[in-house]
Amino acid sequence: MENHTVTGRVYVSFVVEKDGSITNVHVVKGMDEDYNERAIACVRKMPNWVAAEHGNEKVRSQVSLPIHFELQ
Repeated sequence: MENHTVTGRVYVSFVVEKDGSITNVHVVKGMDEDYNERAIACVRKMPNWVAAEHGNEKVRSQVSLPIHFELQ
């Protein structure tokens, strides 16, 4: 039996809202539909982030996150 490894990255973009919640999740650069969907699901399951601040005020921020897959 031959070992086959699948590797690659899916780049996901999303917004961290003022309350730390994650919205507007989408793939910027992906692999295939299955991996793209897995990456989106992973980001949506994350707990709230700490919102960015400008001065003393919390603000929305855009985040890009590479998710690396290495499956055997």
